[in-house]
Amino acid sequence: FGLTLTTDPAPFLVFFALMGLSSFGLILHTGTAPARRAGNVYLGATITGELLAFSGLAAGVTAHQGIPSAWAVGALIVGLGLKAGLVPLHFWLPLAHPAAPAPASAVLSGSMIKAGLLGWMRFLPLGQEAAPDWGLLLVALGLAGAFLGALVGLAQRDPKTILAYSSISQMGWMAALVGIGLRAPEAWPLLSLVLLAYVLHHCLAKGALFLGAGAVAHGVPTGIPRLLAMVGLGLPALALAGAAGTSGAAVKWGFKKAGTGLDPVSGLAVALLPAGAVATSLLLARFLYRSWPPLPAAPSLAAGPWIWWLLLALLGFPAAWLWEPTAIWGRQSLAAGQLLPSLYPILLAAAATLAAIGLSRLGKGPIPSWVPPGDIYAAAERGALAFLGHWKRSGPGWVRLWEPENRLGELIHRKLWVPARTRLTTADQWRWATSGAAFLGLLAALFLLLLLDR
Repeated sequence: FGLTLTTDPAPFLVFFALMGLSSFGLILHTGTAPARRAGNVYLGATITGELLAFSGLAAGVTAHQGIPSAWAVGALIVGLGLKAGLVPLHFWLPLAHPAAPAPASAVLSGSMIKAGLLGWMRFLPLGQEAAPDWGLLLVALGLAGAFLGALVGLAQRDPKTILAYSSISQMGWMAALVGIGLRAPEAWPLLSLVLLAYVLHHCLAKGALFLGAGAVAHGVPTGIPRLLAMVGLGLPALALAGAAGTSGAAVKWGFKKAGTGLDPVSGLAVALLPAGAVATSLLLARFLYRSWPPLPAAPSLAAGPWIWWLLLALLGFPAAWLWEPTAIWGRQSLAAGQLLPSLYPILLAAAATLAAIGLSRLGKGPIPSWVPPGDIYAAAERGALAFLGHWKRSGPGWVRLWEPENRLGELIHRKLWVPARTRLTTADQWRWATSGAAFLGLLAALFLLLLLDR
């Protein structure tokens, strides 16, 4: 709430850092080895982003003293782009989302990665002055992320990892909109409306898919529960793919309207929208195939997660239409000339998925998973470990002095941290359900006080 309400650089940085550090707890929640690795990578990325964002905002404030504003714009693009999953700064995202529990993944992908986008909208010179070179860079990186995210996501097996790469792809399109705004300040009022509608649409649809992936992971009984699972996974997937009559179709029509006729760069982004719809549809078809729930050993079903998941899936379908601009785009996207363009990417993805399933059953093998989650980070990590291992084996004896046995740290962990953690866990008798409800009640009371004070 603090991050979204403030428009001043200093409070924004404070809330940005607090939100980034609190997200570390969501990623580390399960305490498994993959969660610890993902948490460490995320923590390094988010702190680096905070430092660069601080540097960019400080340079922008003191630009009149001789610090070039180009450095401010570049530092903001990179620092906030780390949070937004901008390629090639996206490497933490496919590690963090699968490691976190499904509700945490829904929050991370649906809301928290938008913090970088919010910082761009607040502090870049959008609508004020043209920055064509930086805009070109953002459009190029955004389009690269839109298609590379989909391509690498197709090579994944874990449903939540596939959704993480889908988030990278969708954030790429949003970054491209910001880049177009940097190149064409006069078009920013309409572009900003499209961007905000895109944020709402993606937040609801992707949140529903992450909650659904968690809800069906342990199997779904036959009958009505299985039908509800089809609805809860299918509706947000259709919305993200831009099917006619969905919020995704309205947003993409608004993207086309806002970006047409500006310059060749924005024209290229608009021209690539149909190819992007095909890539998104293929990726979501891959997700649906990998996440389709098996039959459980015992037909039991927890109602709690399902209620919120299905509600979010239904809200995400018409919610972006409740706002006047997107209501207009929605009517336009339902025009007869727009129905077929919105359907053929989905039909093409369905045909390609059926062909892939048929080939795998004929013995040709499934779609390969040769790209590890984290792609460029995983490759760099593997290369660094190989180099260090070779260096330690073949180098002089002094190179092994950099990792001595840390007996003091082990003593502190064993004598102080473990007993303290045990006492805290035992003392917390409320558990997450009660304490979470109390926290939401406190937020509601504070919000009511804020309204009364106004």
